[in-house]
Amino acid sequence: MNIQRTIGNDIVDLHLDQCKDKSKDLRFLNRVFAEKEIKQIQESKNPDRILWSFWAAKETAYKVAKKLDPNTVFSHNKFEVDYESKAVRFGELIIPVDWVQNKDYIHCLGYHADYGFGFDSIETKVLKISDLFFDGCDEALFSKEEKLSIKSKESFCARFLAKDMLQRQGYIDIEIIRRKTGMSYGPPMVFQSKKQIEDIDVSLSHHGEWVAVAIVKG
Repeated sequence: MNIQRTIGNDIVDLHLDQCKDKSKDLRFLNRVFAEKEIKQIQESKNPDRILWSFWAAKETAYKVAKKLDPNTVFSHNKFEVDYESKAVRFGELIIPVDWVQNKDYIHCLGYHADYGFGFDSIETKVLKISDLFFDGCDEALFSKEEKLSIKSKESFCARFLAKDMLQRQGYIDIEIIRRKTGMSYGPPMVFQSKKQIEDIDVSLSHHGEWVAVAIVKG
């Protein structure tokens, strides 16, 4: 990939049962979070919200780091979140992050880019899967190669949203493809008329009732 501006995003549906009272799960805390993060979670007035903010930031930063180095392994507690400075540190890599939070979800966005780049340069959209926008989604809209990495209705809707956003920017005959590398799939890449658009980076996420897409041009 020849992208100078690399992005990641993650979304957490706060209404799922699995997201409630997770801050009381000490085994989970010790596996996922650094000691400083655990202290912040436990001392917070809303520990679950801080927990999932940290989680979304770690997921977001991993997506960025994986694009920069495909050999990156996701060990959650090695991605340390600084909530006050809005950044995630992974080794020598520092990834700026920011959150949109409301009663329904936490959405995190992060990037690695050249000087002068900011969050306002990234186009993002968050939609509920039950939104009427997704009515009429048809598998015929996706190529055979695209379908290889579509494993759920949620991933289907995330790609549909990404393609819609790109089409609104004037791109046609778009494919969002994740190619298999070993046992997993690589990050999403954008193709137009079977040729990769190397200066566009896209990040897809979904959780529960929500899908989120981030797009940037290099």
